[in-house]
Amino acid sequence: MFTDVRAFIEQLRRDNDLVVIDTLVDPVEEAAEIHRRVIAGGGPALLFTNVKGAAFPLVTNLFGTSRRAEM
Repeated sequence: MFTDVRAFIEQLRRDNDLVVIDTLVDPVEEAAEIHRRVIAGGGPALLFTNVKGAAFPLVTNLFGTSRRAEM
């Protein structure tokens, strides 16, 4: 069991089930399209650390596979 989302994300990182994207991305056009493609392929969770116009990171696809949803 996880105490918060950060703990869950750290476990995904340890499991190599998280991709960190440091490149500047537009949250509507670029991040959304990257997310769409990754989730369609059953891919990893995504952590966007440099989101245009945001003062905080964006995480997507946390529960995009059965294994992650069960965690």
